[in-house]
Amino acid sequence: MVDAALAQIANGTLALTASATNFIEATRAGVISNNTSAWTPGKIPLYLVWTDVSTVTSYNDYRLTAFRRAGRLAKTMTDANTTLAANEERNEILEFTGTLTVQRNIVLPLGAQQWTVFNNTTGGFGLQFIGATGTGVVVAAGMRAIIYADGTNVVRVTADL
Repeated sequence: MVDAALAQIANGTLALTASATNFIEATRAGVISNNTSAWTPGKIPLYLVWTDVSTVTSYNDYRLTAFRRAGRLAKTMTDANTTLAANEERNEILEFTGTLTVQRNIVLPLGAQQWTVFNNTTGGFGLQFIGATGTGVVVAAGMRAIIYADGTNVVRVTADL
């Protein structure tokens, strides 16, 4: 995330300092650099990489911790299955409105993530929250639930409330 917008930085190579802790970070313009002292204020942390004389010995991925969750999405659905865009699914709270004539699917990413969802649609039909593969969970009309993706399936944390 760069200034609350999803950004993609091209892969490349970066020379690491041997026998050191390397702080790999990006500018808001997508320029990657590293140093061996600390995170640079104003830059986006990407990886913390430990090296010995000739190899990487360990690393921590900081991209997810730098990923800011936006808060709440209020989405009016058409009477069709819906795949959320990246800027939509990153919200912690997902509320859906609109009129349904049958149960519809909300397709979510399967990477580890949790949501509080609210099926505020009319018509009396459930919404199934599901990944592109695997199984999902149905939240009844007028109900809320906490759900999460476990890497394979979308599963339930709470019953419908």
